[in-house]
Amino acid sequence: MKRLALAAMLTLFAAAGTVSAQSGRRAATNDGLRVSAGLQFAFGGEIDVGIAEADLDPAVGLQVQMHAPIGDYVLVGGSFAFRSLKVDGFDDRGNLLALGPSVGAHYAVDVGSLVIDPFVLATFGFTIAFENDLLRDTELGIDIGLRFGANLWFTDSLGAYASIGYQGNIIYTDPENISTGQFALDFGIVFSF
Repeated sequence: MKRLALAAMLTLFAAAGTVSAQSGRRAATNDGLRVSAGLQFAFGGEIDVGIAEADLDPAVGLQVQMHAPIGDYVLVGGSFAFRSLKVDGFDDRGNLLALGPSVGAHYAVDVGSLVIDPFVLATFGFTIAFENDLLRDTELGIDIGLRFGANLWFTDSLGAYASIGYQGNIIYTDPENISTGQFALDFGIVFSF
């Protein structure tokens, strides 16, 4: 009976060591190029035009991001996003394209058969705002953002992500610049190559 109990305990320890080694391998192999695609839900926030301001209605956007880990903790990459903004009281939606680099930090943690990879990302890039009720022409501007989130890796190369943060734009118009800012909730899928 003692031998059976000892054999069962050794088998459990060996299985636990195998799972731990596989999880460690997964964290190490997720150091490849990461490509993610998902939805962005923006809420709260306001738009400022000169000294006037108005509330922004909730909005939806699409985004694609690409990041390469540098060492164990740094992420460098970029993002492309299509966002829609609606000013409270206006019928028309404003559409924006944002493109720019991003930099951040991450730290992968093995949790059983999954890897959780928390991150923080800062973006700074360009915005193209398309003509609408507020804009007479298509205008250029800058795009800034800060996100806190996590990737949840199911396999060596497939996972899901979610993040929350702030997204802002400054659109250069004549005679007054337009600035917007909203909180954003992002989620989607992520691949590692």
